[in-house]
Amino acid sequence: MKTGLKKSQKTTEIFFDEASPIITVSTYNTDLKNRLSAYSEKHPDLCKLVDDSEDGRLMFEIEKGRFCFRLTE
Repeated sequence: MKTGLKKSQKTTEIFFDEASPIITVSTYNTDLKNRLSAYSEKHPDLCKLVDDSEDGRLMFEIEKGRFCFRLTE
């Protein structure tokens, strides 16, 4: 999808705090969008698409504990 945005403008933002049981993921990354879309279809009670912007960004809300970071060396 052509968005008219430069690669440096296509960000992925992950928001969470200690009080909320929800993580918000906002991304232009195609692989991450596809993975979260598939997960939200399979597990709608744990993950849902909350915004689909005209410029290609998708925003999801996912239950804490279902999203993780993997650090590699």
